[in-house]
Amino acid sequence: MGFLAALISKNGKDASNEILKMLESATPSHSDGFGFGSPRGVITSKSLCKVQLNSSTLIGYRLKKITYLDQIQPIFQFGSVSVFEGRLWQKSSPSDMIEASELVRFGLERLVSENGSFVYASTSDDQIICCRDPVGVTPIYLGESNELAGVASNRKMLHKAGIRNATSLPPGKIFTISRKGFEFREAGRLRPRSPIKVSEDEAVERIENLISESVRVRSKYVSKASLGFSGGIDSYLLAYFLKENGLDVDLICVGVEGSPEFEIAEKAADSLGLPLRVEVIQSAQLESVLIHVVNSIEEDDPFKASIALPLYWAAKSASEHGSRVFFTGSGSDELFGGYQKYVNVYKNSAHGAEDMMFKDLVESYRVNFERDFKVCADLGIELRLPFADIALINYVLALPIHLKICKDSKKPRKPLLRDLAIKKGLDEEVVSKQKKAIQYSTKVFREMNRIAKSRGFTLKEFTSKIFHNTVEGWK
Repeated sequence: MGFLAALISKNGKDASNEILKMLESATPSHSDGFGFGSPRGVITSKSLCKVQLNSSTLIGYRLKKITYLDQIQPIFQFGSVSVFEGRLWQKSSPSDMIEASELVRFGLERLVSENGSFVYASTSDDQIICCRDPVGVTPIYLGESNELAGVASNRKMLHKAGIRNATSLPPGKIFTISRKGFEFREAGRLRPRSPIKVSEDEAVERIENLISESVRVRSKYVSKASLGFSGGIDSYLLAYFLKENGLDVDLICVGVEGSPEFEIAEKAADSLGLPLRVEVIQSAQLESVLIHVVNSIEEDDPFKASIALPLYWAAKSASEHGSRVFFTGSGSDELFGGYQKYVNVYKNSAHGAEDMMFKDLVESYRVNFERDFKVCADLGIELRLPFADIALINYVLALPIHLKICKDSKKPRKPLLRDLAIKKGLDEEVVSKQKKAIQYSTKVFREMNRIAKSRGFTLKEFTSKIFHNTVEGWK
């Protein structure tokens, strides 16, 4: 895992100082090495040192080792310098970077077609080319100023180089930056699937195999990992499959004192025979934690902040207890019909519900994945999302809508996952429990509102003020 930065100077000047600033500002977490590359070659170092590469097109990388196989980048290949940031889940080589470099020989479209969570960027004399997998768990942002154009793993890195208008590169796209401007081309975005004829039992069996495989490949070369655990159906199933794969899994449940999450999480963990660590979010610390969260998510959206805050608390605990990989069930709701709004629409229009679910799935990179990945990355821990697996996604997209949503609002949502849990012998009381969204079940949203009101602000005004002060610190 790491942070990449690539710049091209529009006026042909050396961009070395700007790349250094970007890597320095990338994250508050410890790093394990730095790399710099130009069309002339590559320099690597254990610490951030001043380099003068005398090139108008540069790429840099800041490494955080998650497994022993992770290496300092960039690498020099085929006349260009490149960085592969992320994972290839079905790779034949132990090294993601080596596997990606082999795939790139057949074109970036070949790389994008692989099952993975990644971004790739390369530079040559007069351009930067980058691409992103079709789901978009690993973030990449792009932007330009009057003097520079570039890409980076987060907005604050580009901001440090004077680029203020950073936007997220859409998944499944190949993007070229040159002195003439920007150019996109399609490479492999998510697409709706024609419904297949399948029974509920057949669908559950196939989903079981796909989730099991998704967890297996995300557990390779990892002996210990943590899981954000609420006792909801998503984390309950993931805990089961992580245990089945032999991983030393650390279950973490967070919430404000008195959170209803704790009781159901304890019951679920006990049924699996796994230890649970309960982390109580202290109200007195919530405001100071919110500052860190807003700095990581790089937005003033109070709703996103309220979701990111319990994630931050859990991931921080995971990191402090020795984990370098953090699992969550993010992506399940959009795929398996977890929101009440889908049920409401489905009552009147099956096509409308399918369309809404697909749009939400496509937008998950921007709404959920980037936020969560950046929170974890700033804590030096890598986020892994088994429900964001492209093979699982493509199969579930092809399932008839009546298997994914029940019109009866009284029945728990995500019936396919609940059927799978019952099939695996999991506790029926836990399986049938319909939990609230994390910001409400943990009582974080309520506490954020209370603090904002005590300061004389609405919650939106409060988070906007924090964000404004945060951006001032990026300069």
